[in-house]
Amino acid sequence: PSLERIRQWMKLPEYQKRAKKLTKFPRLMNHAANYLITGDEAAGKKAVAGLKKFKLTGTNTVRGDGAQQLAALYDWLRGHPDFDAAGRKERIQYMESWGDRFVAHLKKGGETPFYSRLSAVLSGLACLGLALHGDSPKADEYVRTAQKFLVEKFGTVREVEDGASGGGGYAIHWEFKHLARMVAAFRSATDWDAARWIEKSQGDWLRRQMLWQIWMTYPNGWFVKEGDLWGDMTDRDQYRIGIDAVESICRTGFGRTFADQVAKRWPVWDGWPSDYHAEYVW
Repeated sequence: PSLERIRQWMKLPEYQKRAKKLTKFPRLMNHAANYLITGDEAAGKKAVAGLKKFKLTGTNTVRGDGAQQLAALYDWLRGHPDFDAAGRKERIQYMESWGDRFVAHLKKGGETPFYSRLSAVLSGLACLGLALHGDSPKADEYVRTAQKFLVEKFGTVREVEDGASGGGGYAIHWEFKHLARMVAAFRSATDWDAARWIEKSQGDWLRRQMLWQIWMTYPNGWFVKEGDLWGDMTDRDQYRIGIDAVESICRTGFGRTFADQVAKRWPVWDGWPSDYHAEYVW
């Protein structure tokens, strides 16, 4: 959605409680979102200070998650007066170093989509390339490589469990939020809509996966019991972010209805256990 539309939403009564959470949780993405939406200068300064120190840690796939955040922060804060030319130059070089590493990781191969966290790398690379457009000569390679691997590799989900996921922990908690971020990035920055392409060219497996997640949730809406997520999960452990993420790009309506029903049973995030998505929504 456009920034203008988000600002209108934040005026609605049902959004007021969540709007306050932007200032309650001292997270870097919340500071940046708060600055972008409300113009809060104090939040903007904190966000820029955090962006300048932002480092990617963990495995390549976990770093892909961080790369998405880094790219968003760079894009949202690029025009902030505290983000000067020297700061941008250093961040560009840092982002390029990770973009190069992700390209090498993908070309090396060895990971099967939906049995890994490969989509985090794809999405991180796509977001870095789109954020760096006009600022780095490497941006085009990053975007094209990410699109190539999405188109050529992720159709294999049709051959795995007929559209079902390849393990709850990886697929539901990882794959779909990263794919959704990748589609959202392409949709907002280019004229290519990956969700519509998947729908028309690959058997609409992304929408069918969301149906699978809903189907695998018991009638009372409790946790999706699949693969390594079976355990002793209860309603309080329902991570609806996978359904939220896919619905956000497929826009079916029934996915939103289901996610909203889950959300209504919980308070806005105010400590565990509760709906963690309210905190991580940005």
